[in-house]
Amino acid sequence: MKNLLATATAVLLVTSGSAALAGSVTPAPVDPIIPAPMPAPADDWTGFYFGGTVGWATGETVGVDDFEGVLYGGFAGYNYQFDNDMVLGVEAAASTGEREYDLGGAFDTTFIDLKARAGYAVDRALVYVSGGYTFANYDNAAEWEGGGFNVGAGVDFKVFDNAFIGAEYIYRDIEDTVADPAAWQDQFGTIQARVGITF
Repeated sequence: MKNLLATATAVLLVTSGSAALAGSVTPAPVDPIIPAPMPAPADDWTGFYFGGTVGWATGETVGVDDFEGVLYGGFAGYNYQFDNDMVLGVEAAASTGEREYDLGGAFDTTFIDLKARAGYAVDRALVYVSGGYTFANYDNAAEWEGGGFNVGAGVDFKVFDNAFIGAEYIYRDIEDTVADPAAWQDQFGTIQARVGITF
């Protein structure tokens, strides 16, 4: 009977000690969950804007001669930015300059571009494509009128909240709109710098 009591006491002590030790074990620390940084929202391009351009045009009067020259002008338009950072807009631009032909001779030129634009805002930049119609007027003692399409692409970048700089390429295909069939056709590209203000 004494042996049984001693054995029971020993078992009780061992069990109690094991339970106490098990309860005192400190669990391993859990690494804190650090949320991933949210991407910075793109600047909002919604609203009216206007500005100026200067560029270099090169091309040809088809079947006649190549030409080149400086163009400068201005533009105004409106953009609307959607929640997914897509941007749609319209723009009217006017530019003027002098074109010089490789074989000699020069024309004073004026272009009016009406364009639709579609783009995507990335941080402070707006990357876009455009397309529309161009009215043209040439003057070299006699006046010549033409019209045709324009397509292009460019990028504008906000240097301040309401001011941007940009670069743009425009291709124009213009033909005589007075004679039928057209007496001449111009195909040329222009690379130009843009500076503008939004409001």
